[in-house]
Amino acid sequence: MYKWGHVGLGCLVYSPLCFVLVSSELYVAFALCGVTVQFWALCPDIDRRLAFLDHRGYTHTLFAAVLAGLVTAVVAVALHAVDVVPATVLAGRGLDLSAPELVGGLGFLLGVLGVTSHLLGDLLTPMGIAPVAPVSNATLSLELCKARNRVANAAFLAVGLCALGVALVLGVLSA
Repeated sequence: MYKWGHVGLGCLVYSPLCFVLVSSELYVAFALCGVTVQFWALCPDIDRRLAFLDHRGYTHTLFAAVLAGLVTAVVAVALHAVDVVPATVLAGRGLDLSAPELVGGLGFLLGVLGVTSHLLGDLLTPMGIAPVAPVSNATLSLELCKARNRVANAAFLAVGLCALGVALVLGVLSA
């Protein structure tokens, strides 16, 4: 999967949380969370730029997803503690995420969602992924489309953006 396909899948997996945040009138949190998911959705391919990492190696595992979640949780709690992300951004109509443990949990979820969306995209390609390496190097692949398939990447982008748009509109209407 290429960048735009991963962006689309990131939008797709973020859509349910988008609905919850927007329907609770947590618009700034919606934007911050969306950017965070997209960051992590693209991050595993950093291995293409780092010579000491194999492509679709450790950065393309469930362990990387958990690590991304932990890093995001720590950063979110730290930013919240020094009031960079004030409690008012995280307290909406009927939903209050401003407690530190909830901020950390939300951060963890965002990191895991982002990396997992990337893994899902690469799982669809013939090269596949080894999701639990180094515990097992067994590769999983659904072989639905080649990573460079422009039509598939554009379709995933379109589906993800449509899902995000629908979640956003429904969230605003239910607020």
